[in-house]
Amino acid sequence: MRGDVGLMGEKGETGPQGPRGPFGLVNIIVSAFCATLGYNYPAPNMPIRFENVIYNGQEHYSATTGTFTCAIPGVYFFTFNFEVNLISTYVELKKNGVTIVVAYQAYQNGYQSMAGGAIITLDVGDKVHLETSENQNGMTKISVFAGQLLFPCPTYSR
Repeated sequence: MRGDVGLMGEKGETGPQGPRGPFGLVNIIVSAFCATLGYNYPAPNMPIRFENVIYNGQEHYSATTGTFTCAIPGVYFFTFNFEVNLISTYVELKKNGVTIVVAYQAYQNGYQSMAGGAIITLDVGDKVHLETSENQNGMTKISVFAGQLLFPCPTYSR
């Protein structure tokens, strides 16, 4: 059995200061970009130039060349999402000219979408781009290419 709650007492003295908390995020290391194609049916057998930049705060992506150049060694996520029309589409995500991921979408009488991506490690100076092939370049102007640093790895080596 429990009785009634009594009156509130006087405020007590302030206690000792607690321990210092963990350090906050002071120096956030970032590298990211996002761009849309801006034109239909890009040229084959060369980096696809995504000309309409949505975000490129660190300027590691070049809309002129269509290439991302690594400035911070680490683990990155690259993704692409294409609207496909009139022509089947084949695309390769390449790192330093070597194919990492491929995607294909056959044309089927209307607009389709295709997407792909990869998580890869990069060193300073590594280059990443998308490339299509002859007669398989049906991407429309609203297609998107994006990449971002997930976390830096300053000791990464090949």
